[in-house]
Amino acid sequence: WFGVTYKEDKPIVQKSISDLVENGTYPANLWA
Repeated sequence: WFGVTYKEDKPIVQKSISDLVENGTYPANLWA
């Protein structure tokens, strides 16, 4: 779970999700 409370949180969350996609934990396209 990644929370975005402040606009400063956005880059951290984007990087975390990108890392999950890159290592195959999370799909790149949710509606594929």
